[in-house]
Amino acid sequence: MLTRTEKLEFLKTAISELKHIKNNNLTISESDNLFSFKLDSLDIVELQMIYEEQTGNTTSNPTQPIKTVGDLLDIML
Repeated sequence: MLTRTEKLEFLKTAISELKHIKNNNLTISESDNLFSFKLDSLDIVELQMIYEEQTGNTTSNPTQPIKTVGDLLDIML
């Protein structure tokens, strides 16, 4: 199981690759709004799928809309 810090680093890399941003040019924190990275709802689902494929871990069904990096981290098991 990944730590929260490792999951945050995973998301930084995945967002960088998805949006073609140099990884070292992207700063990310749990309070950041995912839409500020020009992500849409399909991109968020794609990030969940990438996480599941690359780590073998699952994501839980969200009980609220996923708007922030922290929201996404919360459902990454």
